Amino acid sequence: MIVSYLDLLEIPHSDGIIEESFDLASLPKERVQDAARTLLASTDRTAAELYLKYLVVQGGPWSVIEEALPTE
Repeated sequence: MIVSYLDLLEIPHSDGIIEESFDLASLPKERVQDAARTLLASTDRTAAELYLKYLVVQGGPWSVIEEALPTE
């Protein structure tokens, strides 16, 4: 799931480890949210929600994911 999400965002990585040279701050909000919605629709929804909520807690560019998560 991690690799799938990074691939959706077109983030360069090696087996899920983001390349050090990549600037996460360069990710547009819309791209992060669209990739989150795609991940939620294309895989185990419960696992995807858990993973995406974990990213939200990490802050930074991931905090915008919260707006794309379903409300309970």
